[in-house]
Amino acid sequence: MVRSIRIWLGEWKKNGNQKWDFITDPEDYGYGLLISKTATFDMLDEIIRRRYSLSHRTPVVVTYRLPSWMLMPLGDKTPPTTIATTSDLSLILNVRTWLEDLAILVTVGPKGVAEYQFLCRTSFNIGATSYVFDMTATENSRAAYESKSCVW
Repeated sequence: MVRSIRIWLGEWKKNGNQKWDFITDPEDYGYGLLISKTATFDMLDEIIRRRYSLSHRTPVVVTYRLPSWMLMPLGDKTPPTTIATTSDLSLILNVRTWLEDLAILVTVGPKGVAEYQFLCRTSFNIGATSYVFDMTATENSRAAYESKSCVW
């Protein structure tokens, strides 16, 4: 059995009201394809890398979020779901059957991926620097991150 998906390239942003927005790349019109419901994450990763001519060293984050009309009770404050394993992908492909086209949202590059992980409060590395989030993160952490981001 196959599933119709559409891959979109862009970046996640979080506004002052803590609402999540996926800002699509203005030069990307999406990429529609049929994918097996038994596909692995590595297969999807390879499709994405081929589509956008990315090396295996380029950081990539793959995400999914329900349409805004389905996000209750928090609405757009609901964070996206990160797809990082075959198990995550299988859940998305097999459970969300009431939607015709699944939108798979992709962020690429060190800056975009680090920004997404920071907004999710996920521990991550930029070069030799590690950023760890353990409920002690403060505005000073954000300032330190932003001072490094201009290096890219």
